[in-house]
Amino acid sequence: MSVVLKWGRGGLVMNPQLEETRTLTVPNASLPSIAILPLLQYPGQDSHWILGAGQRVEEGMVVATGPDGNLHSPIPGLIEKITEMTLPGNFVTSAAQIRLEGSFTRSAEVKTPNSWESKSPKDLLKILKESGVLFSSSAMGELKPVRENNAKKLVINGLQSEPYLTVPFHLMANYQREIREAILILQKIYQPETTFLALGPEAEILFKNDPGPFTVVVSENIFPNSHEKILLKSLNYGEKNHGSDASEDHTLMVTLDTLYWVYDAVVWSNPVTEKFIAYGGHGFHHSGIIKVKIGTPGANIIQDCGGFRETPDLILYGGLFLGKPLNALWNPVVKNTPGLLAMTAGEVNQAPESPCIRCGVCITHCPVGIKPVEIYLDLKFGDFAGAHDSGLKDCIECGICSSVCPSRIPLMENFQDNLNKNLKSKFQNLENRIG
Repeated sequence: MSVVLKWGRGGLVMNPQLEETRTLTVPNASLPSIAILPLLQYPGQDSHWILGAGQRVEEGMVVATGPDGNLHSPIPGLIEKITEMTLPGNFVTSAAQIRLEGSFTRSAEVKTPNSWESKSPKDLLKILKESGVLFSSSAMGELKPVRENNAKKLVINGLQSEPYLTVPFHLMANYQREIREAILILQKIYQPETTFLALGPEAEILFKNDPGPFTVVVSENIFPNSHEKILLKSLNYGEKNHGSDASEDHTLMVTLDTLYWVYDAVVWSNPVTEKFIAYGGHGFHHSGIIKVKIGTPGANIIQDCGGFRETPDLILYGGLFLGKPLNALWNPVVKNTPGLLAMTAGEVNQAPESPCIRCGVCITHCPVGIKPVEIYLDLKFGDFAGAHDSGLKDCIECGICSSVCPSRIPLMENFQDNLNKNLKSKFQNLENRIG
């Protein structure tokens, strides 16, 4: 028996674009002759290299480590150099350039599944960290280190985050047994009182006749239903304010990507060196899903997907709303890359920015009920207190306001720029004065 979640406010009805990927066989991408492995997979990660230029690595060998877990080489070969690079979203990190040499001995091993039921939660946590597993609460969110404390609620976020990003449905349709076992593993580690599996309407049928150790909750295809804070609110958690997140609510929320890694690490002793990503957009001949090695450059993936049907205006890692433009085609896939989109001029629908016409469309569609146009005008004139009152600190950066604005004002980008200029500390000082 499933529970249908009630949608709150705003948002955009989303076509998940499942038609082309529903029945496709998912191939493995070709092996990259050069893998580019960023040290940091998310901002603020505590990690350092333990191998350097000129050293040889085996497939799955630890090349970097830290309190947040390990990073493994996706291929065997030679570390040619460690260099600084800028990832999409202007995230700067060092990266190892690894040239493919040698054989994939780990992949060639004949393995038997591990029995994990007798292991302690502490031992299971150790396996996850050593295997390089990172947690993500939604495909739109940043990665986080493996949580160590117990959770009252476990929420499996199986919702599709944006059009074309169809990996969640693929995992549900083809890896149900693995997903179920991974849920049991997390239940043993975190001892939750309640476990929810959040699905879109297309995936609900997969669990109707074979319920598992969880409650299935179904959400409409309305963007941004998969966002951590929105999903928590839909589950009636964190309604006191829009800013509440899973950690404040004693809830552990993880994606199906995370579950796949948990299963692979605990049952098969495999480190995180590959992932499924979706590809789509009118620039490609068709949409699909492909399994790639982490560190694979974008150019390799484009070639494996059949190349471009027509020259795209915009190439994104991620989705239509929250994707980040590639700085260069050699930008690699990292652990939280959900997809690769090649968007043509008709899809991007770019136009020159024009003055705000005060139509209020951004307010109507805002899923957290703030006033983007008021925030924009406050920031434009340097009124940070006004921006605070209009709800900037509650913005979840979903990007709807920018996409629906008829004047093509980059509202979200403007908010992000200001938040990145230490506005959070300004808000804290302001709240201290108000309080």
